[in-house]
Amino acid sequence: CHLLKEAGIAPSIVRYSLAASSIDTANIVGAEFNIGRDRLVPEFNYMDPRAIGGWDFSPKNITEEAVWAMDTDEAGPSGTGGRPPPNEDGTPSETLSDQVVRLTNLLSVLETLYSGDEILLVFPDGTGPALLSCLIGGIPLYRVHELNFQSGEIRQNVDYSSVNTIATSLPPPYYSEIIERGRRELKQLRENPDEERNVKDLKFEEERAVAEAQRKERQELKEREERQNELERRQKLEDERRMKEEQRQERQIQAQKREAERKIADKVK
Repeated sequence: CHLLKEAGIAPSIVRYSLAASSIDTANIVGAEFNIGRDRLVPEFNYMDPRAIGGWDFSPKNITEEAVWAMDTDEAGPSGTGGRPPPNEDGTPSETLSDQVVRLTNLLSVLETLYSGDEILLVFPDGTGPALLSCLIGGIPLYRVHELNFQSGEIRQNVDYSSVNTIATSLPPPYYSEIIERGRRELKQLRENPDEERNVKDLKFEEERAVAEAQRKERQELKEREERQNELERRQKLEDERRMKEEQRQERQIQAQKREAERKIADKVK
């Protein structure tokens, strides 16, 4: 906010991602600049970060640099190459061009609704705004990570000229180091896909194993209870049968006694 004020920028619209950090940032900016809640506008889809399929939720320090290297070497000018591996749980695996579709829709919405407004876009990551910058400046998309935003970084008056000014300067030395490390990490991920397994998948498998063990335990307990209940039911039926048989025999004995007594009485008469 201090940087915005020092630059004389007073946004009239804040469009923000639904990521927790973006929501917090939007609320802080709204409070500092007295922006009404109706001018703090959540974006439900178009500002989402790129989905990386089987690498989603994997350790960021491994996958991020691998993705940067993949985009640099394989994405191509239009970003159609370099697709992360798919995931069995249905998590999308997107190329840069897939993300471009969302960002062009975002630009269309902004132009339609907010012509003449000072718009502040709050992204959840650094690649989304960098990719949007490439679209504005006509920069080949495989160079997107040269324009990557740092956490909390603000760029103002983003237009064709300002983007190309950044793009014409050589990337810092650390960028080349990141790409080289990323190439090694990308090779490792592709050669040994099971070694760096998706954290989400591992957690899911662990939970599934626990749930399966609990299900089996419940099933065994249920079967034991059913067997016990069946034994008790049969025992009860057997006890009832034996009691009825004893009662029948007792009645038969009593009947025989009465018959014998009747015969004796008849003889006496």
